[in-house]
Amino acid sequence: MCLAFFIRRARYSRGLSQEELARKLGVSRATLANWETDRFLPSFKYWPKLQWVLRIPLAELVNAREEKRSERLERKQRQRASG
Repeated sequence: MCLAFFIRRARYSRGLSQEELARKLGVSRATLANWETDRFLPSFKYWPKLQWVLRIPLAELVNAREEKRSERLERKQRQRASG
C-alpha cells in the first residue's frame, strides 16, 4: 500500500478532516493534500507527528514508503527498457 493511501486511510479512521490533521502536524492543508495524492512524500521530520497523531507504528510508515519507492524504481526501469 502506498504511503499516500496509508495516510488518507488512517486520517479517515481517526475521523479527522484534512484541515484538522494538517493543523495537528503543523503543515498547510495543501501540503497534506499533496501527501495524500502522492504528489510529494512527507519529510522525515513529520513522521514522529504522523505516527503519534494517527497512531501508526513507524515500521508501517517505513514499509509504505519503501513500497512506493520500489514502484517508482520499477516504473523507471520499464520506461528505460521500452525507450
